[in-house]
Amino acid sequence: MGGSDTVVGWSAFATAILEVPVFLLLDRYLKKNSRTMLTWLTVICLLFSARWLLMSVAVSAIQVIFI
Repeated sequence: MGGSDTVVGWSAFATAILEVPVFLLLDRYLKKNSRTMLTWLTVICLLFSARWLLMSVAVSAIQVIFI
């Protein structure tokens, strides 16, 4: 895609930084029963799949960062 090492690094950094608060909030507010956990796991899997689908159609490195 023409992205430099710096752009790839920023993409990985943005992903990690944005995931940490979500994990902390889910740990704090999520009920500890198996039905709720399975529901959230399904939602997260669908979002993860959508992210990779969007990344597969991205045409520039900047789009990958925003995804």
